[in-house]
Amino acid sequence: MLVCCCHGDTSSVSTLRKQFGKKLRSIRKELGKTQEEFAETLDISVDFLSLVERGLNAPSFESIEAFSIILGIPVRDFFDFSSETISQAHKTPNLHKS
Repeated sequence: MLVCCCHGDTSSVSTLRKQFGKKLRSIRKELGKTQEEFAETLDISVDFLSLVERGLNAPSFESIEAFSIILGIPVRDFFDFSSETISQAHKTPNLHKS
């Protein structure tokens, strides 16, 4: 069990997972993708995407970096919880895999 060093509990980690999942879901919907399409784009399973979007699991830092590259969205935008949408400058993601 992961314990937050600042609060001595996992509630802030759980909240962060939920916020991240909500943000990822909003990005997916903004791009007009189903979970199946988005999971394929990100090269992850639909089950894992569903768990992340519901805040029950979280991707690794390496995965978040890969999402950033694939979607053409800066990593920091995945953690900008003040906005439900991605910034105008990043609305044309690089959805083509190499």
